Amino acid sequence: MKALSSLRLALAAMTALVLWTAWGVRMAFSPSLAPLLRVLGDGHFLTQPSQWAQAPALGLVWVLGLLALGGLLAINLLCCSLTKLVRNWSWRNALLLGLHLAVLLVMLAHGTTLVVGYQRQHLRLLPGQSLVLPDGSALSLAQAHLEPQALAACLRQASQKQTRRRPRFPRGPGWASVSLSREGAELGQGRVAFIQPWEADGLRINLVGYFCQPGPEPVVGAILNVSRRPLAKPFFAAYAAAMACWLALLILDLRRKRNGPAQD
Repeated sequence: MKALSSLRLALAAMTALVLWTAWGVRMAFSPSLAPLLRVLGDGHFLTQPSQWAQAPALGLVWVLGLLALGGLLAINLLCCSLTKLVRNWSWRNALLLGLHLAVLLVMLAHGTTLVVGYQRQHLRLLPGQSLVLPDGSALSLAQAHLEPQALAACLRQASQKQTRRRPRFPRGPGWASVSLSREGAELGQGRVAFIQPWEADGLRINLVGYFCQPGPEPVVGAILNVSRRPLAKPFFAAYAAAMACWLALLILDLRRKRNGPAQD
């Protein structure tokens, strides 16, 4: 227990986790490994064995390593809380305990996104089209509107050959009208714009770009990101609690340095 709660182990686990994550960011630009990391970000990767069988071995090593390092850091935080902070009461240790528990909740919320909820990115819809989401609901696009100047840029890009590995989606003043339904029953309809998402039935829909279908009468479509994150609010609450504990610790340490250890 003493070894698992040591500060050296915490520093080693955090350093390894940062380096491992940086390696994953680099792999995200690899054509062979990018699909695996994209599926991992979409959710439900751990609950679908077929995706494991199709994944590259190097990608699986990275996923398992990320889970192992995250678990090691979580065990270190828990052991430190039980052996050092709970037994030795002080206001500073109470704040440290709150910080440890809040970080554990943040890590737990991050981990559950692999099996709870989902997200789909860069969904292309033309007006009148609909798409069935993993939970059975249908997302439909009624209309996408772009201002004339942005529309001209969108049409120019549509007429040119895409030479970039990752195409740039035209952005500009505009909006998209969307609706959500399930088994023929409408759940809601609304309008999305950049940095102005729409939420319905636990879904969050963001407008991230447009695309144009050239022709005698060009048609503008919308590119949408859809996410269902039931633990988003608890995650942000735990993150805010961690920041509050860290700020209180900083203020307490500044007071101790100014007035002496009796202020603890």
